[in-house]
Amino acid sequence: MNLTTKLLTGATATVMATAIGVGSMASAAAPTAAARPSVDVQARCEREPQITAQYDKTHAALTKRIANLQERQQKAEANGRDQLAGRLERLIQRLQQTDTRITNRYDKYQTWFDANCQAG
Repeated sequence: MNLTTKLLTGATATVMATAIGVGSMASAAAPTAAARPSVDVQARCEREPQITAQYDKTHAALTKRIANLQERQQKAEANGRDQLAGRLERLIQRLQQTDTRITNRYDKYQTWFDANCQAG
């Protein structure tokens, strides 16, 4: 082996040994598992008025929007604008699906609330 190859091999070995040593020290100092703070059940229970108010507000807005779009769809059908009526119908269906999803989610929350929170 010539001198440059020996020096290059020695330098590479030194760098790798240092990296392994520093890496093992860093991993030893790191916590083994990130502790996820658990949310207190009481804190979830205290948020019930805000959650209910937000659900009521959103549900009312969706109901109003759907009613408005249904009126527009009926007018479009009466005026022979079938393409517009079709687009409005698809929009109404998507909004109804959204309303169903948020209602189901709120019902699940209410079930959890009734099971875990004190009625007081």
